[in-house]
Amino acid sequence: MAWLSDLIGKSPFGAVAEHTRNVHACVEFLKEAADALVNDDRERIMHIHHEIARMEHEADKVKNEIRKQIYGRLFMSVDKDALARFLSAQDDVADRAMDFVVVLTLRPTKLDPELKDEFVNLVQAVVETSESLLVAALELKVLAERSFSGPQAEEILETISGVGEKEWTCDKLQRRFARHFYSLEDRLDPITLFMYDKWTRKLGQVADAAEKAGKYLRTMIEKG
Repeated sequence: MAWLSDLIGKSPFGAVAEHTRNVHACVEFLKEAADALVNDDRERIMHIHHEIARMEHEADKVKNEIRKQIYGRLFMSVDKDALARFLSAQDDVADRAMDFVVVLTLRPTKLDPELKDEFVNLVQAVVETSESLLVAALELKVLAERSFSGPQAEEILETISGVGEKEWTCDKLQRRFARHFYSLEDRLDPITLFMYDKWTRKLGQVADAAEKAGKYLRTMIEKG
């Protein structure tokens, strides 16, 4: 029956879990980056930039290997294109996290102490959005073995709904942070305000990407 094994091929879902972990590891660096920013530690920010670039590259390699696996198989429990779209969306989460850290390296901009708590809360909410996606995506292997049905599938769909809720929380925190730093424009120079705005948008894009990946994951499970 070796011919049948060749047609079915190795399941890609273990590698998908590895990709998910690598992507979330990139997002976890945001907490370190925020702490370095609060403490105005430029050297540490550059170190984090190096580390997140390394991790993002690892995630890319895993993603490319998975694509080879899924298009080399004749039979799969999910639509191949749907899985590929989910991988690309999940990869965007890591890319957006790296984009934020890259922005931090472009100009030595200090965070006004008055803004610290709101900024840290925003970063934490973004990381939690990615964590919710991680919890859901790590169950793919088990769900695939159960034909994407049953109570566990329903639980994962609820978790995915939580990704959207957390992204909504991020939106609120973004607006709160933006209103606060713009209220300080009389004592902050325009370039600093521009950088604060850019930080906010880049963080929001991480949460947006996680929500988008969650939607692709939902579609894949519901159609599985």
